[in-house]
Order: sequence, then structure tokens, then C-alpha cells
Amino acid sequence: MGTALSFLDQAGARECPRRRRAIPSERSRTIAPVITTTDQARLLATLQRDWDGEVQSKQFREICAGKERGHRIADHAEERTVEFITRDAFPVAFEYAKTRLPRARSMGDIWFKSGSPSIYNPINVKAGIAGVGGQPNMVSLEKLSQAILEHVIDSYWLLLLRFTISDSGILAGIKLVNIFDYLDFMHFDAGPGQIMLRSDRFYAYLEQGGAAQPLSLAETAERLLALRRDGDKRLAANREKRRLALEAKAEIFDPTLPIDQSNARLFAPAAVESTQ
Repeated sequence: MGTALSFLDQAGARECPRRRRAIPSERSRTIAPVITTTDQARLLATLQRDWDGEVQSKQFREICAGKERGHRIADHAEERTVEFITRDAFPVAFEYAKTRLPRARSMGDIWFKSGSPSIYNPINVKAGIAGVGGQPNMVSLEKLSQAILEHVIDSYWLLLLRFTISDSGILAGIKLVNIFDYLDFMHFDAGPGQIMLRSDRFYAYLEQGGAAQPLSLAETAERLLALRRDGDKRLAANREKRRLALEAKAEIFDPTLPIDQSNARLFAPAAVESTQ
């Protein structure tokens, strides 16, 4: 069955129709033209201007202060970036649900129209503090693979914002990359089903001048399937290991022993303890 995406853009609701199974187009066979270099440069220059101003605002400085600021910065920066792109009148759309409201879990925070022929390209906005590593979730591997195989998309973009915070001020760094050009830095966790970015390795590679590794769509689809096979295999092995561990415990389980909560790490507020 084909994949259908519904978009809302400045002209109102538009339907991206289901595609019939057919011989892949020439665009699908080759390295995709995706978002043009001109449109990429214009988008990045405009967002850099917007964020150079935003980091000076009182609201953003307050968000960057205090503990556990990482999530606050990420949520605010991702929302503001979508607002900037929309306000600056770029040709964009949003995936919408049956309610005609934007989907809460769209593949892209925003879909940017570009390329030849022109199509909407999903962009996922990710923000964080420079120097803080981790493996942030990118997108569902299932959704991404289906969208490629049904010829709905030929690229998947990350708009990466990294904020350098120091006593002298806050600086915003912005990059736009097609993850299909950097699949060596993607990891798949079959539990939640998400592709994750190995951010430490990825940024180290870029800082050392590492170049993109463009693939054809056929090669991209196969690489994504390979990620899926490997992730499913590791998940099955881990689940089997945990099952065997439980069975080993069950073999020596003695139901006559008293309950022991010494390792339960429970905390009872004083008001509750006083009533016991």
C-alpha cells in the first residue's frame, strides 16, 4: 500500500497522493538533487541572522541559566527555529492529521520546498549545547524507510543548532545536513525504533573537515535495511539474554523467604513516616 502525506502550506491544504508501484524514476535511481545549494545557503544565512539576534534576548539568556538547561534550550530553540523559517516566508509546509491540525509527530518539524523537480523535503530541527554529547533521537527508522520506498522523499535533513555558552556571551552555530550523506554516524535502537545520531563522532568528523558521503537512493534504502537487520538482531539477542537470566533466578526462587526491601531505594516523606 502506498504512503500518503497531507500538507498544509500558505495556499491551504494540499494532498500528496498515494503513489502507484511503478518503475522508479531517474531521480530515484541516482544521487538525489534534494535541497539546492542556493536554497541551503539562503536558509542558513537567514537563520544565522535570526539566531544572532535571538541569543541576545533576555528570554533566551534566562533559559540558558540554571540547572538542567539542555532540555529547555532544545525545546525553545526548535520551536523558535520553525517560527523563524515560517516568518521569513520560505516555501514550507507542515504535515497534518485528519483534524487538519499539524501532526505532533511528523517526520519533519518543517517541510522545505526545493530541488528539481521541486518537492517538499523534511527537516528535523535539533538543538543543544556545544560540547555536550549523547545520542539524540532523529526519526523512526520504519517511517523513514517506508517514505523512501514509496518515493515520498529522497532526503532527510537535520538542522542542527549548537549553542556555545560562556562568560562573554552566547553564540549560535547552525548546520544543515542530509543524514543520508552521513549514515556512518547513525545508530539504530530497535527497542524504541529510532535512528540516533552519534553526536560526538559526528561533530568530530565535521571539525576535522570530513566530507559528506552521498549515496544513491537504492544504496540509501539498502543501508537503512542493514541498520534494521542489525538492530533487530541485537534486540533479539538482548531479550534472550534477559529471559535466560530470569529463568536462572526462577530456578532458585524460594517463595517462603520474607520480603526484603533493603535494596528497593524507597523514600518516604517525613509527614508520611509520622503516621506509620
